[in-house]
Amino acid sequence: MHIFLKTSRFLWLLAAILLCCTPLLAQGAGADRPFLHPLFTDHMVLQREMPITIWGWTQPGTAVKVTLDKLTATGTADARGKWQVKLEPLPAGGPYTMTVTCPQTAEVHDVLLGDVWICSGQSNMQLSVSGALNAKAEIAAASHPRIRLFSVPWAGMRPGLPLVMHTTPQDIVAAQWEVCSPATVGKFSAVGYYFARDLQETVDVSIGLIRAAVGGSTLTAWCAPNVLLEEPALKPGLEAVETLKTLVRENYIGEDYFNKVVDHWWDENDPGTHDGWFKSESDTTTWQRIILPADGGKAVVPAFNGIVWFRKEVTIPADWAGKDLSLFCTGIWEPSATWFNGANVGAFDQGWVNRTSKIPGTLVKAGRNVIAVRVLAQPGRSYQGPSAASRLTLPGAKPETAIPLDGERLLRASTPAGKLPSFPHRLDNDFQLPTVLYNGMIAPLAPMAIKGALWYQGETPCPGGNTVHRRLLAAMIADWRARFASPDAWFLIVQLPVLGGGPTLNPAGTGAADIRAVQWDVGHAVPHADTAVITDLGDPNTIHPLNKQDVGKRLALIAQARIYGKDVEYSGPVLKSATLEGQSVRVRYDHLGGGLVVQGGALEGFALAGADQKWVWADAKIDGDDVVVTAPQLAAPRFLRYDYVDVPRYRLWNKAGLPAAPFNTRIGPLTSVSSEQ
Repeated sequence: MHIFLKTSRFLWLLAAILLCCTPLLAQGAGADRPFLHPLFTDHMVLQREMPITIWGWTQPGTAVKVTLDKLTATGTADARGKWQVKLEPLPAGGPYTMTVTCPQTAEVHDVLLGDVWICSGQSNMQLSVSGALNAKAEIAAASHPRIRLFSVPWAGMRPGLPLVMHTTPQDIVAAQWEVCSPATVGKFSAVGYYFARDLQETVDVSIGLIRAAVGGSTLTAWCAPNVLLEEPALKPGLEAVETLKTLVRENYIGEDYFNKVVDHWWDENDPGTHDGWFKSESDTTTWQRIILPADGGKAVVPAFNGIVWFRKEVTIPADWAGKDLSLFCTGIWEPSATWFNGANVGAFDQGWVNRTSKIPGTLVKAGRNVIAVRVLAQPGRSYQGPSAASRLTLPGAKPETAIPLDGERLLRASTPAGKLPSFPHRLDNDFQLPTVLYNGMIAPLAPMAIKGALWYQGETPCPGGNTVHRRLLAAMIADWRARFASPDAWFLIVQLPVLGGGPTLNPAGTGAADIRAVQWDVGHAVPHADTAVITDLGDPNTIHPLNKQDVGKRLALIAQARIYGKDVEYSGPVLKSATLEGQSVRVRYDHLGGGLVVQGGALEGFALAGADQKWVWADAKIDGDDVVVTAPQLAAPRFLRYDYVDVPRYRLWNKAGLPAAPFNTRIGPLTSVSSEQ
């Protein structure tokens, strides 16, 4: 299996950060490790009321002394040079100075004792305050000196070494603590920050936030190997990690290496590449002509899976000749490459929608110019469109001028998918591989004690489906608690919101509802865990809704009530029972929050099914503190759902302003219906 290495111009900066955030480097056997782990820098927060573990590296056999407030403890470096010291629990307080001595001395200033939370998951946890709703005003008001921020860098960052996903647990991270302020909060997790800000409104405690989140990441990437070994569905992924270990050991990594592998694949499998269909003078008499409408409509393109080529002739005005241009293409979701007058000007992996290539002026001539695009068209989306949005532009022109790429275009199919071997896969920067994010971003933090974790992940499906997801998430929670020596650490899960599109019309169209069920089930089956319902906080136009303030607020409400004992309603209505009354179903709720209310129109979202589980939308009305659900066409309803669809309507709320939790149950004794059925 082939791999790819993404290089970085920031490696020198990481090395500088590492030197900055560690007072002294170790000497002797631990010389490649800092004397004091980078977690322990100025402005840090240590977990109150739990044993405090401090560690670093020095010469084997060396005694190290740590002093914090009135506590002092000592430890001895082991044969690898790692030392570890445990201090007795301390109450909330500070700021303190921590001193570490023998044989070197390091001082850490402005140390607070409070509650430490890990903010983990994928892009909606990674999304920063500067990218969220009302960013300018929120950043300007973000002076919270008792909130401290620590951002774990990308998993593959290795100062002085190439970017490669870590296949084994790492020791250190190149980062440092910062005080929450308008100068620092903009780049930090919006969900994490708003959680801490709202929590501090009612809880007098310092809060340390550790962001370890990667957009598009899988659950399995955040799990240690021992969590994954018993799942057969994960075997291919674990084998890929072992393959990556071998390739790294043999130095089969790097962008240049992978590009050669890819070039060889195209040359071996595509006559168009081998014979130069991208050349301006290539014979196009056998190519099919298609028309791309200027009004933005899609062309009638023949169905084809495999390698397909497009060509477009463009007339360049004389005053553009010799000038740098920008080529913008839309609608390609698959691996592709672009040529301009026979020169390759861009290659793109799958997953991109809009692709921009820079055209150097040396290629641009007055009159006839030829654009060629090669696409690996896989099942689903593959061809270019909407056509009118694709264009050539002259950057810097006032006003900016553009040549639309509508009208006639040529198409030629090359090799069908059935005759193609697998396209080379990038392993060395594949952050979805099992264990790699745990290795690079979680393992280096342990065994620092924590209060808990905020978890926002699920848009990327779990290999093996929802049954595996449910088992793994619970197992990962237990494993993290053990590794952070925090057996009672809380785990607050964010349930998926609406992920886009209008309300689901088919009551059997579950989609994301099954993932929400996993998140709800784990949050209510695992001790010291809970789930924040945010079905109403999605955005039909994006998978990254910008309202992270209310996400943080709902997490903070759970913490205020369940962890800190505040008298606040922290949940919307939660199903208590569903009983049959003739042909109607009476639904009773916990967390009434002052009473049930309907928002946004009629009370919709309830569905009923008989023993055959053929679902129909049902009528519903509030009756006191209950909801009565009916479907006249069902003589014997047996199953009941609320908002258990891909895009729910979230009409039922409580007077505390929180939406009801979706559910899927049998009528009678309260029993969840498996999302695998």
